[in-house]
Amino acid sequence: MNSAAAMVYWIWARRRADFRGGVGVSDVERMPETPKYSCGADEPPATHFAERCVSFEGRGGSVWSFPAVSGAGGRAGRLVLAFVVLLLAAGCGETSAGEAGASDSSGNYPIVVEDDLGREVEVPVRPEAIGSMAPSATEAIFAVGAEGRLAGVTTADDYPREVEDYTIIGGYREPNFERVVEEEIDLLFVSSEAATEDQAEEIEHLGQTRVVVINPETVDEAISSIGLVGRSVGEAENARRLQNDLRAELDEIEDAVADESRPAVFYEVWPDPLRTVGPGSFIHDAIRLAGGENIAADTGEAYPSYSEEAIIENAPDFYLAGDDTTDDQPRAYDRLATVAEARLVRIDEDLANRPGPRVVEGVREIAEAIHPEVFAGEGGP
Repeated sequence: MNSAAAMVYWIWARRRADFRGGVGVSDVERMPETPKYSCGADEPPATHFAERCVSFEGRGGSVWSFPAVSGAGGRAGRLVLAFVVLLLAAGCGETSAGEAGASDSSGNYPIVVEDDLGREVEVPVRPEAIGSMAPSATEAIFAVGAEGRLAGVTTADDYPREVEDYTIIGGYREPNFERVVEEEIDLLFVSSEAATEDQAEEIEHLGQTRVVVINPETVDEAISSIGLVGRSVGEAENARRLQNDLRAELDEIEDAVADESRPAVFYEVWPDPLRTVGPGSFIHDAIRLAGGENIAADTGEAYPSYSEEAIIENAPDFYLAGDDTTDDQPRAYDRLATVAEARLVRIDEDLANRPGPRVVEGVREIAEAIHPEVFAGEGGP
């Protein structure tokens, strides 16, 4: 089914579902505290009247799959379905926009997802040619098991190692839109750093490519992005399991440092000009979760420039820098070692700087760096 036909069918199904005296599609969309439900094998007996399912994402991020009822018994089926929907709405809690639900894991399309720019993106059919312009999205695609349909990556992608064998469709901050069209990409993931809302729509207008923009600002949002990727590519169940595992590990880290004092931390993003992290960046959030206090928390910027004088004045206990820093040690550290007695710790930049499936490993590495006494028995520094 092409995208135009899929859209016609979706509108048709919405209208058929607006039955008299019951709960129609528009009513479901207005329910902010609704569960994600599937027309899959585990559906209740009432939905055996369904001939096919239609999935969409309502307000609050809830993903719904409902039957387009027809044929004999369709009227009764609609009434029973209304009752089921009301029970589900009353009995289940809120689901965030980034969570993975079961409704898409069985391949029910078309679906509508909301990306991190607030755009509603319709994915008409299961994407068979997926493109990624963000290394974090690439890792998520592998992690949820959709790498077999990955058709293009960026020059910045380096994990997992197999990604080296994939077609390059541009740079991380320089997407090659023409190449995307040439490769006939069905679904493209981009970072908000690489594409504005206007650029995302421009890509969509160039061909049949659907564009999903990801822009996590916290660790939890980074985990939720995995759910967004999973739902979009039809691997929602795999994404949900991964999200649960990551959040469980994150809880363990937070519990481990909960009663510890919170050392002052400076995190170097770039040495020249000196740049760090602040509110609005997931690395700032990672420092907090790891049990530290970011000395640049009052900057009000996600990635502000920072002076050496300000570092010395704020006297961090730890100076964190990427392990691939080209200098023998980051600039300003000589003064900090003398004046602030800050401890320099090199960390894996890919873990700490990339909001993908390994983001919790990055939180753990920061926690091990600034709370070595807590993690001493686990291989910490």
